[in-house]
Amino acid sequence: MAYTTHNKDYATFNVLHIIIKRKWLIMIFIFICILAGITYNLFNTPVYRTSVVLIPGLVSINYKQQPLEQPQELAARLSTMFGPDLTINASNGSHAITLEVNKSTALEATNTLAQVQKAVLEHQNSLYYGYTAPIVERLQQIQRQQKEVDDEIKRLKGFVPQSSTANNVSFSMLSAQQVQLLGISNQLEAEALSLKQQMLPPQAQQASILADLDTPEIVFKPEKSKLILLMLIVGVLGGLFLAFFIEFLSDIKRTFN
Repeated sequence: MAYTTHNKDYATFNVLHIIIKRKWLIMIFIFICILAGITYNLFNTPVYRTSVVLIPGLVSINYKQQPLEQPQELAARLSTMFGPDLTINASNGSHAITLEVNKSTALEATNTLAQVQKAVLEHQNSLYYGYTAPIVERLQQIQRQQKEVDDEIKRLKGFVPQSSTANNVSFSMLSAQQVQLLGISNQLEAEALSLKQQMLPPQAQQASILADLDTPEIVFKPEKSKLILLMLIVGVLGGLFLAFFIEFLSDIKRTFN
């Protein structure tokens, strides 16, 4: 037991001896790594990132809510327009889409994302209006038909008192026509209500941006402090490895001598 403890103490002393003996080598290696990190930070082009969250337009098709444009289609179209500086990330479990732009200056990133945002909203709104145009046209048609039915009902009501005094047959016919017209009017109102619901949330909604566009104030990458810390760790570990490796080679050389 004493022998084992003695070996552990000797090994610890030997390690400390090697570190002290090769301290300048370790410090120089650490300095070189930190200097490399600083040089990389100085000469590497900074990247500014800005982003917005897009809620795409939604419509109801066969009683199922679907986006006007699939994320894959949106990504392919915008990538063609704005290139690799634009990143599109679809959220899991929701229709939200994050639009991110990376540029070398904050102003350029903001202006590019503003162009992306404008292009997306214009295209989404055109798709939305294309979807709702037949519904709007049908609603206008129903409104005209409803007016014609209401006018006819008013006209028939004017004949009812005269017909009731004339004979029962005319009165019954006019009453039947009124009932038929009221049924048509109710059908038109029900259809109009159903069509209006198709244009209202959650059945359908236009595209929107959740947050306002802000100019980034912090460099996204490189992250200078993290990079310097990483190079410090690499320098310490690399310096220790180099010190022990050189000491190992020295031991081999002494053994052969």
